[in-house]
Amino acid sequence: MVMSDLKSGRKEAFSDGIIAISMTMMVLEMKPPEVIKTVSIQHLVPMIISYMLSFVYVRIITII
Repeated sequence: MVMSDLKSGRKEAFSDGIIAISMTMMVLEMKPPEVIKTVSIQHLVPMIISYMLSFVYVRIITII
């Protein structure tokens, strides 16, 4: 194994760990509504969309 391959592998592992931690933190910040009604769910739609876009963005970064 060449030394440059070892450094590259460490960078990949580090970035994968950081991305996994950030995605976990995003999920932990989501709070379920206290009462499940249409009005309470409609209030959460912008937050749900922003989380979905964040996950898509993080996934795109991990592919590149």
